[in-house]
Amino acid sequence: MNHPLYPKRCDIDDPHYENICPFFEKLKTPTPEYEDPSDISEEILKKRLVWYWFNNKAKLITLEEANIEFCNGKPKNPVKTGIKGRGILSKFGPQHAADPVVTCWFDNRLYFVGILREDVNEWAIPGGFVDPGEDYIKTLRREFQEETCEGEDESILDEIFSNGEIIYAGSVFNDPRTTDDAWIETIVVHYHIEEKLANKIKLVPQSGETKSVKWVECNQKLYGDHSKYLEIIADKMYYKKLISYSNNKVNYSIFLNIGLVMIYLISLVLIMYYSIQVNNTIKVEEKLLDLDCFISKMNNPIIINKYCEN
Repeated sequence: MNHPLYPKRCDIDDPHYENICPFFEKLKTPTPEYEDPSDISEEILKKRLVWYWFNNKAKLITLEEANIEFCNGKPKNPVKTGIKGRGILSKFGPQHAADPVVTCWFDNRLYFVGILREDVNEWAIPGGFVDPGEDYIKTLRREFQEETCEGEDESILDEIFSNGEIIYAGSVFNDPRTTDDAWIETIVVHYHIEEKLANKIKLVPQSGETKSVKWVECNQKLYGDHSKYLEIIADKMYYKKLISYSNNKVNYSIFLNIGLVMIYLISLVLIMYYSIQVNNTIKVEEKLLDLDCFISKMNNPIIINKYCEN
């Protein structure tokens, strides 16, 4: 996937990659405070943070600690992208985003609050960049409110964001804005709410950013890596629903039918067993009767004399 403003990306497996890879930067004018100057020092950049997982917990570590390579004083994306420069991104190396996934069950199908992006015309998870000095938890709430429900009652937002689960924290490899010199690090947090609360949210698209906002079923093709995040969430939620259903609604008729079948099979085995036993008993009695007859005949004097003459 490529951003519509970018030139065509080159083949990352081309042996002449370093020579043919296109360069593109579209910096903002006038230059905002948060945009990196071209001569930013390597020492400053080494202190930039990336997400790292340790003991199933996400934490931030520096580029230096993460052993990110540098070239000409700038950090290099660990993954080739087919284009150099910062693209439309403002910083060298990682820039941090936060993506809140708010889900709800409707008619036993899982939906999430999705936005139709203005720039690429694709459905996506709402979210955005973490402001300087801002905690990502505040970013999650701020971006959700700005992009999906501007002006919403704060008490409703308090309920939505009362608890969450981190689904992913790390590099966004398939974002169309990513380049060899600048990439996005995101944290994806899942919030599940009940239908009663979902129906209270007044969904309003953000002017200039989103074309539309609505509840979108979780099996849709989405922007960047968003489909992967939704797949993780859907698998988890459908599994929980299955377990909950199994625990709360036991179908005893199934156990009754299984019991009846087992009784039938056991009865059939017993009948076959006793039939074989009776048949064997009859055969033994017949053989004993034949033996008695033989002995009786042998005790007959006429037969004995005839046997002796021979």
